[in-house]
Order: sequence, then C-alpha cells, then structure tokens
Amino acid sequence: MNSDNFINPYSESLEEQYNRIRYNEHDDNEVPMTFILGAKCLDGVVMVADKKVTIDCGPDFDYTDKLHDVLKHVIFGASGSPESFELVKGQAMDYIRTLIVGS
Repeated sequence: MNSDNFINPYSESLEEQYNRIRYNEHDDNEVPMTFILGAKCLDGVVMVADKKVTIDCGPDFDYTDKLHDVLKHVIFGASGSPESFELVKGQAMDYIRTLIVGS
C-alpha cells in the first residue's frame, strides 16, 4: 500500500492520539474493551491478550495478565474484575473435581 494514499482516520495529531491512549481518554464512540485472540496453528495454538484494565469504569487503569493457565493444556482468557475471574475459576475447578471423583 502506498503511504501517500493513506488517510489518517483521526483528525488529531499523533501527540494528541498518544496522550489520549496514555491517559485512558476515550472518544464518545469508543468503548474500553478486552482483546483476547486465539489461533490454531500447524504445531499448536497461539493466544494473545491485552493487559490494560480499567479501574471502576473510571479514568484510572492498571496492567495485569488476562490469560491464565489453570489446568495442564487449558488456558482461560478473562475480562472484567479479577475477583469475578477467581470466582469462575473456583467453580470450574470444583466441577472438574466432581468429574474426576465420579469417574
């Protein structure tokens, strides 16, 4: 693609774009969200996720892992609060224990 034909979708400068991302400022039409992607490859699976977490739906944010290796050969991808993920993880582990004991 020829860079001369590229149209910048943002009317703001690169510095303004950088500051908007840095300070977690969203455009009116932007919704903060988690990005998790998994892809099957010839020799395995690749999973990637962003790390940015918004705190209490406000302007503050932190960085944390959103992919969790809970079981051998099983990876959980999670969005939302870490407490919610821990609750779901605990329920999944309890369910798996009942399957193991019941077999």
